Amino acid sequence: MIGPVVVLGMGKSGKAAVELLKSFGLAQRDILTFDDTPGLADTSDVNTVLAFSAKLAVVSPGIPLATPWIQSLKESGVEITSEISLTTRMLKSEILIGITGSVGKSTTTAALGAAALVTDSNCFIGGNLGTPFSLYGAEVLMGKRPRAKFVILELSSFQLENCGGLALDSSLITFLSPNHLERYADLQSYYETKFKIDEIARNRLFLNINGGDLLGYFNKTRSNLIASAPNRYTWVDKNRIPKDLFDFSRASLIGPHNQDNLALAFSVVQYYGWPKESLEALLSFPGLPHRLQRVKCAGEVLFVNDSKATALDSVITAVESCRHLKRPGKIHLLLGGRDKKLPWRDLSCLAQGSDCLFYFFGECREVAQKLSSLPGRTFPKLEFAVNEALTQVKPGDTVLLSPGGTSRDEFRDFEERGDVFSRLLSCWTGPNIQT
Repeated sequence: MIGPVVVLGMGKSGKAAVELLKSFGLAQRDILTFDDTPGLADTSDVNTVLAFSAKLAVVSPGIPLATPWIQSLKESGVEITSEISLTTRMLKSEILIGITGSVGKSTTTAALGAAALVTDSNCFIGGNLGTPFSLYGAEVLMGKRPRAKFVILELSSFQLENCGGLALDSSLITFLSPNHLERYADLQSYYETKFKIDEIARNRLFLNINGGDLLGYFNKTRSNLIASAPNRYTWVDKNRIPKDLFDFSRASLIGPHNQDNLALAFSVVQYYGWPKESLEALLSFPGLPHRLQRVKCAGEVLFVNDSKATALDSVITAVESCRHLKRPGKIHLLLGGRDKKLPWRDLSCLAQGSDCLFYFFGECREVAQKLSSLPGRTFPKLEFAVNEALTQVKPGDTVLLSPGGTSRDEFRDFEERGDVFSRLLSCWTGPNIQT
């Protein structure tokens, strides 16, 4: 193992990377941790990092590689890597399956993981979702868990920027739509980063034919590849899967978009020849917290926590999914958070019909309201928007938190935002109906 090493960013992946480095045998004195939030790491001073004489830098996905001082490390001869790349050094026979996409990747990863556990009880499910890959590596090397036969990895575009050495057996792309334009020069740069998952997969790439811009972008940039590798690309269409093979009407997940996610997972189960019980695991998969999660129903009012929705396609999908429930009342939609320079005007379609009421909250409340042209009041905090919605609801209504913006203006992460939303409802018993 190369040392000394700097670990840059002390979120979950950074902490796991430190554990992996120690399991490789690196001494604590040869590891320097950095985070720009004082108190989270050994240092928050960039100059201390530059003076450390590191040979290897493990960079958190949240830190852009284009950051000038990261480039200074690289120019001085420091090898730039990631906790995912670091983990590839300890792999042996594991079969890696990678999933990415602008939306849907977490649900698809977790659902596929539930199916994989049927055939491999030691299966590892993680990456961008939940448990960092490097924690798997550390636990295997320390004898805390056996090796997995299958590894199911959710990979964000940030992780795909810096994943040298990662070799997938197969890969999936769930959906393409504008996202993270605060980090990428343009939309094509973002989409090309997503398609890096194709470059690092040895075999099959599964693509959702209903995946937003995915089909159009593939045809525009890669249609010539089909002739040279006809068996490499599998387009998955939920509408072409026979009911006797997979009955979507039995699925626990709600919403047509989740049928697309399940269709991708179904195709992978078929590809690897997993048992029928794996398909049953897909159908019974309940979904993930903060993703169209039913959190409360009181006074005939349904509350749905979709705090994870930080892309506008996710917001539109959430509204369509709530409409799909065919409840009699209106949908009270909570929008806001911190802006990612997304095209809020895309939400103007939600004004069609009269079933939605809109509440804008957080740092980007005025930008979101102005660009979307949707009617509704603005509130500085989520709590105020929720309280206003609670004064307006009637039996049969749905209150939907599907914000579009990120959580970092008011909360630590989308999980905390969703938890606060749920907590604000905990004592609410129903609408105050005046007779």
